[in-house]
Amino acid sequence: MTPKRIGVVGPGAVGILLGVFLARSGEEVVFLDHSPDRVQRLQGRTFCVETSEGVLEQRVPVVRLCQCQEGGALLILATKNHSLEAAISNLPSAKEWEVVLVVQNGLGVEQKVRPYCRPGALLRAVLHLGASLQAEGHVRLAGLGPVVLDASHPRVGWVCQLLQQAGLEARPTTSIEKSVWQKALLNSAINPLTAILQVPNGVLLEHASTKWLLEKLLQEGARVAQKQGVDIQLQRLIEMAERILRKTASNRSSMLQDILRRRPTEVESLNGQMVRLARQSSLSVPAQETILHLVQALEETKEKRCLSKS
Repeated sequence: MTPKRIGVVGPGAVGILLGVFLARSGEEVVFLDHSPDRVQRLQGRTFCVETSEGVLEQRVPVVRLCQCQEGGALLILATKNHSLEAAISNLPSAKEWEVVLVVQNGLGVEQKVRPYCRPGALLRAVLHLGASLQAEGHVRLAGLGPVVLDASHPRVGWVCQLLQQAGLEARPTTSIEKSVWQKALLNSAINPLTAILQVPNGVLLEHASTKWLLEKLLQEGARVAQKQGVDIQLQRLIEMAERILRKTASNRSSMLQDILRRRPTEVESLNGQMVRLARQSSLSVPAQETILHLVQALEETKEKRCLSKS
């Protein structure tokens, strides 16, 4: 079988994970990055994915985003949400890819990407996995769940098969909007709380105060979703959050990793979008708004933070 040309935009934790799995299954994968310095550092490197069963190693070529003139079968957008539009707008071959797979956390992602793709190319997906970047080119896999894809896309069966052949669980869903919202609601509660408190996920279940905050954020988010016509059951959402926190108790959320590394977070596409939609529907979401401003304050004061002497 002829290998498919697959481009992965963003050699971060998610991008490296997907790229290495697909390359090891025999596909022709290339990483696309906006940073010329990072492209130079990663060129010729062996990428590593650390799993519970050992380390997967794979060489994958790295090309500057703005120099990629040729399209292919599948483009995977694996950058952070806040970098997404800048990345796709600087890709000369954006309209040359047959399928554009969008896997970002948060709401409103499709609207950012669709103008730059060929008609019908965009395929929305939701990832359920835990991965953290240990160093450039080195990812640790903490948990591998399913990739859920929009069943209405004409090429969804082919993309599912491609991911399955690479060793990933992939399945279509007829309710992709609900899947996107569920993950956004969970992330808008778990991620900022762990980032503000600077604790691993499981700590949120250990104290009455953190459980109250978690449930309050989920409650407000569910009300926003319902106003948008998305049927979210609050009790089921709380149970999902508790299962995730127990399963990933020792994990550091992506937002906590960003805060610790003094990088921009995805709080705008999660809590920020939740607050904006609430205002449009005349809903009051004080917990979501407070959390949004707290994370923004952490980002804005990153250079002035007191350092521990221990």
